[in-house]
Amino acid sequence: MIVDSAARSFIGKCDAFLSGADAIIANGAVVNKIGTSQISLAAKKANVPHYVATSSHAFDAATFFGAEEKIEERSQHEVWDERLPKLTVRNPAFDITEPELVKAIICEKGIFSPDKFVRQMARELALEGKKFVSLIEMLKA
Repeated sequence: MIVDSAARSFIGKCDAFLSGADAIIANGAVVNKIGTSQISLAAKKANVPHYVATSSHAFDAATFFGAEEKIEERSQHEVWDERLPKLTVRNPAFDITEPELVKAIICEKGIFSPDKFVRQMARELALEGKKFVSLIEMLKA
């Protein structure tokens, strides 16, 4: 176990990279804490497989219908308290790791490639052929 900023230096000595997932979107991409995608890229370059351990509940079914996964942006004051003119401070809490970088998603339903995980969830939730109706649309009706 190491701090995430040391990942590039040590990843080649690892058997695997294991992360969690706050969400999995319809293309199989993984939304997780900021920095996950960078470590996943380093792992790919070092031929170290990236496994994601999560609950099947992390699947964001709304993205199956085109909804975009919102990446939380936290206060700039977590990075730098002082406000300088012409300086913009960004502080995203999460990033998105492309499905091509993930070897498998491990959940209570089994072990799946990102694509097979999405297909499994779409089948279980009977999403094919259905239209997503947001809560806002339901309230307007």
